[in-house]
Amino acid sequence: MKSIMENWRRLLKEFDSTEEELPQPLPPNEIPESLFYNTTFESLGNNTVNGLKDFSDENKRTCGEGVSFTSDFESATSNHANGNIILVFDGHGLAESGQYNFRPYNNPATEDERGIPEIKLEMIDSASDTGSGIDVKVETLGTEVPFKYVKKMVFLYKIPEAKQEWLRSTYPDISFESFNRANGDILEYEEQQP
Repeated sequence: MKSIMENWRRLLKEFDSTEEELPQPLPPNEIPESLFYNTTFESLGNNTVNGLKDFSDENKRTCGEGVSFTSDFESATSNHANGNIILVFDGHGLAESGQYNFRPYNNPATEDERGIPEIKLEMIDSASDTGSGIDVKVETLGTEVPFKYVKKMVFLYKIPEAKQEWLRSTYPDISFESFNRANGDILEYEEQQP
């Protein structure tokens, strides 16, 4: 029995020493006003209803827990980004909700030559300090970022008129614009309304 306990302690010690230390959460004054998330038009409906989530165990193994954002518009529109829509989230609103930690995250696969890190939003387990244990929702569902924090959508292509009308009726409180990667021009569609 004694040798089992010694082996167990040795294993725990070994495990503790191999874990990477997480970077400290950003202080409130360093949380960006805007956080950018690259997505596709096909995913927009799901993002609207369910928000952004980090359900994928594969993502957690390779990228850590939390939903990844960037604080740099240029990084969000770069060629390594998969989608054609940038959702602009209200960073200060997310911070004021008190539900998230903001951690810098250096992902070698997406980091640009300027070295701008991603920001991971991790949902805070509000039950962990209550004495009632770990909040089951946080433990099983991971981080969820509601769509209500989106303040703008930036399309990386010219939006057809029919789609503009649909966007105005579906998302009346969210502004949208088009960004031309080739020349850097931004067209704000609200200015085009009669």
